Amino acid sequence: MRPVRTSCFLVLWAGLALSCTEPGPASPSAAPARALDAGRSSAAEPASVAVPAPTTQAAAPSETPSAPAAAWTRMRGAAPEPRACVVTAQGLSRAGAARAVLGQDGMLVLPEGEARFEWWSEAGAQGARKLSELALASVPKRAAVSALGEARFVVWVDERAQLQLVSWAGGEFGAPRVLAEGVDRRFTPALGAQGGLLLLAFTRSVGEAMHVMLARVEGQRSSVEDLTPPGHGASAPTFVAGTAPLSLVMVDAHAGVSPLLELPFDASGHVQPAIVRTPVSQPYAPPALAAARLSARRTVVAFTAIGRVAATAIGLVPLESAEAPVALVPSEGYGELALAVAHQPELAVFAVEAFRGSAKDAARKVLVGVVDAAGPGALLALGLEDASASAPSLRANAQRGEFSLAYATPKGIQRVELACRP
Repeated sequence: MRPVRTSCFLVLWAGLALSCTEPGPASPSAAPARALDAGRSSAAEPASVAVPAPTTQAAAPSETPSAPAAAWTRMRGAAPEPRACVVTAQGLSRAGAARAVLGQDGMLVLPEGEARFEWWSEAGAQGARKLSELALASVPKRAAVSALGEARFVVWVDERAQLQLVSWAGGEFGAPRVLAEGVDRRFTPALGAQGGLLLLAFTRSVGEAMHVMLARVEGQRSSVEDLTPPGHGASAPTFVAGTAPLSLVMVDAHAGVSPLLELPFDASGHVQPAIVRTPVSQPYAPPALAAARLSARRTVVAFTAIGRVAATAIGLVPLESAEAPVALVPSEGYGELALAVAHQPELAVFAVEAFRGSAKDAARKVLVGVVDAAGPGALLALGLEDASASAPSLRANAQRGEFSLAYATPKGIQRVELACRP
C-alpha cells in the first residue's frame, strides 16, 4: 500500500463541521448530502433540446468494414452563449443496442450483451464507418480508451472479473492480454499514458475493503501494485482531465462522510504519496467520479451521491478546498448515474445522466454543460426525443471549443457535435 499525506482543513457540510485530519469509517447515520437538494442547482435549468431525426436513417452495421453507417444533420449558425454548449451536428452513428466510448480519432462500440468490440471511424458528412471488430472470450462490462504514440489502447473489465488490454492500430485490433483477475466489475477502469507507460487503475476487493490497484504496462511487460494508503479503502479511480503529469482521484467510500484521495504522478509515471482531500457526504454505492483541472489552483470533482429520500444525485466539489457541494443533478430518481468529462485549456465540459422523473426505473436523459470556477453553467438536455438516453462518452476535439458526445438510446448510438464557450 502507498504512504499518505494529509491536506488538513475543516469543511462545513450539511450543517456539520468535519475534519479530514484522521479520516475513518463514518457512522451510517451521518447526515445525507442535503446541500445537493437545496434548490435545483446553481446552474440554469437545463434547456430541453429535441434532436431531430437525421436526414438519412442509419442502417444496421454492415459486415463490410468500409460501408457507411449514417449521415449527419448539421445546425447551421449555431453559436453558444457564455458558459454553455450548443449542438452543431448530430446523427445516429450505429443502429442497435450498444454503448460507445469515444477515442481520440474513433469510437469503440460495445454491443449490448455480446462478447465482441467494434471500432468505428469518423467520416465527416458520411457519419461513421465500422473499420474492424474483435471477438472476445466473454462479455465486456466496462471499458476505457487511450492513446500512446500512434496506437490506441482499450482496457476493459469483463463478466469474468478480468482486466484486459488490447491495442488498435493500422485498422486492426491486436491480441488481448489479461492483466489482472478478481476485478470489481462495477467500476470502469481508468486508463492513461505517462512517460512511455500505460497506467491502468482499477478496483478490487481485498478482504472486506475495496482497494485501488495500478497496472503498469511497458511493451509486453506489466506489473500491478496497490495504491491504497494505509488505514483507508479506495474505489472508483479516475484520472483528472487536463493535468500533466497525470493525477488520479479516488474515494474512500463509507455510508457517510468519505474523503477523496489524490495520487499525483511524476513525468516518468511514478506515483507520489496519496493526499487526503475534500470529504464528500453519502456517496452512492457503487460510487462514480469524474474530475477536471480548471486552473493551477482549482480542480473539481463530480460524484454520485445519495440525497433526499435515498434518491441519487450528482454533486460537484473542489478537490483542494472546503466548499459546500453544488448539484449537477439534484436527487430525484433511483439507481446508478453515469458521468463523463472532457477538457481543453480553460474549458471543462461535463456530461451526466439524469432521471426524467422520480418513479423507480424512470427513463433517463443526458445533460451536458460547461463547469468553471463559478460552478456549472446552463445545462443542455439531450435525448428527450428517445425513450431513454444513457451512458454518455465525451471527447475534447482539436479545435478550440469543439467537443464530441456519444450516448446510448434504444435505437442505437447517438453522436452529437458540440460548440462550447467559457
